[in-house]
Amino acid sequence: MYLALADRIAEDVATGRLIPGMRLPTHRALAHTLDVDLTTVTRGYTEARRRGLLVARVGRGTFVRDVSGRRAQRIDDPEALTDLSQNLPPQLEPDLPATSLTATLDELSKSLDASELLRYHDNAGMHTHREAGASWVSQRIADADPGRVVVTNGAQHAIFVVLSVLASPGDVVMTEALTYPGFRSAAEHAHLQVRGLEMDDDGIRVDAFRRACRAGGRLLYVTPTVNNPTTISSSPQRRAALARIARDHGVRMIEDDVYGILADDPPAALATHAPELTYFLSSLTKAVAGGLRIGYVLCPTAAEADRVAGGVRVTTWMAPPLMAQIASRWVRSRTARDLLRANRAEAARRQTLAGRILSRFRWHSQRFSYHGWLELPDGWTTAEFVAQARRARVAVTPGDAFAVSGRCEPPAVRLSVTACPERSALEQSLERIAKLIELGPRASTSVM
Repeated sequence: MYLALADRIAEDVATGRLIPGMRLPTHRALAHTLDVDLTTVTRGYTEARRRGLLVARVGRGTFVRDVSGRRAQRIDDPEALTDLSQNLPPQLEPDLPATSLTATLDELSKSLDASELLRYHDNAGMHTHREAGASWVSQRIADADPGRVVVTNGAQHAIFVVLSVLASPGDVVMTEALTYPGFRSAAEHAHLQVRGLEMDDDGIRVDAFRRACRAGGRLLYVTPTVNNPTTISSSPQRRAALARIARDHGVRMIEDDVYGILADDPPAALATHAPELTYFLSSLTKAVAGGLRIGYVLCPTAAEADRVAGGVRVTTWMAPPLMAQIASRWVRSRTARDLLRANRAEAARRQTLAGRILSRFRWHSQRFSYHGWLELPDGWTTAEFVAQARRARVAVTPGDAFAVSGRCEPPAVRLSVTACPERSALEQSLERIAKLIELGPRASTSVM
């Protein structure tokens, strides 16, 4: 039980529920809340400190540790922790996003009335920014209408806004059994009930979706292209079947396509099968640059776009015009597509590396994906593998963090191949992961 507590702390740190500097409940208070022995909490906190997640201050309490400074991953540093837990765009050499940003800011300073970007604008975004969003989305959905596009502060903001518009506290929202933790956080914050649907190798099972709809489910959040974490991309036939069921039952769908733009010849978006029911989410954050917090929601109609814009109004009023202007210039000038192409190329090189090292295990990935899904052999628990990997100085994300039920079966972990800056650091870390698996849970404590 104490290991489960440490695992939950690790999950909440990874998903942002616990942020650096946050003070945790006292041992006694948490023991009372969880109805467990005081020693269980003490051991759980101790394990979390051993993993580098927490720090105890005498007389002050226990706090979430700031691990951002521990991401230095020099191979010659024996204490370096290689981070394979965060799904980040790869760090390119040379730093093309930074070079592009410098040039864009220089152009803006010479050619644009800066005061225009400092004014309040329509909640859905400036018209030129919505046009750029439609152009970006049109890579996945042909001839996207700017009047149906809403500009948001990234896809995470889009998820929360659309959920707040389509659902009320207490409502059920369906999703894959293994789904993006950021969605679950948004749903919990909105006081929604999340129902995980059974999956197979083609995504959400048709029979599971049909049963859930018959039971009253009326909202689905789904990532049918490069699912996070499994990397599954549903076939056109599966998408068509889900769309038919959604139409039969009047189910609205939120399609998260932030990874779809990375995929190798992906199937047509789910939104093309049921455009009147689907809210299509895209973003430049994953595809282009992590700090470019601009997302786009393509709504079923212009009227629905007005409703989503209302959600933007009550959360942030509008996406930052300056950030949206940079994104728009990059989309129109093809800078965004050039950076996307560079990110895909680097991701492919890293996936090739990962495939060579992990191919003898149950490793699931796609050519241009930022992450892969590693199913663990018999004898391993997710908690034990994550702990052993950290002892081997590799941070990975436990599969349980993605499981709506709270437990991933079979046990698995997600590995991000693009998180660490250096390819050599990735290779060394994947070799450690492979050695862990080969040695098994009882002998793996010797891996360094």
